[in-house]
Amino acid sequence: MTISGILCFSTSNYEAMIKFLTDFGFKVTEDPHDQLVPLFNEGRGAHIERGDIFFNLEESTSGQQKASFNLMLTDYSEEELTRIKSLGYECDQQFSICGEANFFRTPDGGTFVL
Repeated sequence: MTISGILCFSTSNYEAMIKFLTDFGFKVTEDPHDQLVPLFNEGRGAHIERGDIFFNLEESTSGQQKASFNLMLTDYSEEELTRIKSLGYECDQQFSICGEANFFRTPDGGTFVL
């Protein structure tokens, strides 16, 4: 993978965000022992990736930082979606001419659409 830029999100809710991302099938590499994590904060950090998506998640040790980003992910199978729903995440289903969309709220207030 060639990285041309680094996208970083800070959160004061690090543990919950790591669990959420892991549950949603992201590869989480905590404390990767490189010069890129953490970039901006003094807390813990992780590389997060799934397919072509790659970013850093960093623990903020000051204030109430939120990594409330929104993602629309189109590469989820029905089996993965069923598994995620079985984990107890609240899901709002909406139907349109394009089909079904499932909206999940992240611990920091963002939305994942599958």
